[in-house]
Order: sequence, then C-alpha cells, then structure tokens
Amino acid sequence: MKVLVNGGLNCSVQDGPWDQAYEPELGWSIGPGVDGGDASLDAGEAGAICDLIDHRIASEFYDRDIDGTPRAWLALIGRSLPSLTSMFSTSRMIGEYLILPGDL
Repeated sequence: MKVLVNGGLNCSVQDGPWDQAYEPELGWSIGPGVDGGDASLDAGEAGAICDLIDHRIASEFYDRDIDGTPRAWLALIGRSLPSLTSMFSTSRMIGEYLILPGDL
C-alpha cells in the first residue's frame, strides 16, 4: 500500500487491499486471488507472475519514446496515484474505523 505514495505500481494477487482496489487500468493482478496454500495454486501464480512480467510489465516499462521517456508507464502512474492513494490513507482508515462517543 505504501508503494503508491512513492509513484510505484501494484502487481499482486487479488486479496486484501488489492481485492478492494484492483482496476486493470491502475495495475496488474496475478491469478484469481484464491487462498488455500495449495502447491499447485502457488505454482500457477508463479507462472502467472512470470508471464505477466515477461509480456506486460517489462514491455510497458521499456517502451520508451525518442527521448527515452516511458510515456505509457508514467501515464499508468498518473492514473494510479490519485485513484488509489486516498483508498489507503490513514485519513480514510480513521474516518472508516473511528467510533465517536455519539455513534454508540
């Protein structure tokens, strides 16, 4: 969750926070996000992440314009940062979980 405020992008299984926040135009999802610890599921997710890195993430990162700027990558950060940062902020968390005396 902290990667966002540093201009990073998410690539994770869809569980926990990424299950709530995932949108294809904001980052990458690995597999279906099913819990279980099954070795075959782990192997499938390992294959999925390798495929995702090889065919999507690396190509998007290394696609540079004539000046060497990764325009599509920066556009992805530009969409992700404002959309996701507020979802994972302390302010949001406090507002959602704080119980005030009058709320009881």
